[in-house]
Amino acid sequence: MLVAIKESNMKNKGGRPTIMTEITIKKLDEAFSMGFSDSEACLYANISKQTLYNHSKDDKEFVDRKEELKNHPRILAKRNIYNSLKENKKIEDSKWYLERRAKKEFGNNMDLTTDGNELQPVLVKFIDDKNKDNNNTE
Repeated sequence: MLVAIKESNMKNKGGRPTIMTEITIKKLDEAFSMGFSDSEACLYANISKQTLYNHSKDDKEFVDRKEELKNHPRILAKRNIYNSLKENKKIEDSKWYLERRAKKEFGNNMDLTTDGNELQPVLVKFIDDKNKDNNNTE
């Protein structure tokens, strides 16, 4: 996860010592891999946002890596959802997934109950579509 610091950044050209040390970069990598925003990562690494932005201007590889790391929690979450769907076979997990990934077909705004009996979302959609067809032909 550690982003390599270029040799030129490690040499002090006079003035203040660099804040973007290997330890700081490692903290930023860790923060971004947990999905932190730029502001949160700066707080975590104890640097200012301006320091982060200045470093980003100087090191384009760092910017690419930062964006990759920010996607890490999404990848983990997707893997967990997939594993849950695959292994647990819990209907609640499947419903949750479909309500979010196929909103038009399985969205929360559908009435999934009739007289206390739960209907399959596909059946509800089928019934709604049939009712629309019947209303249009009358």
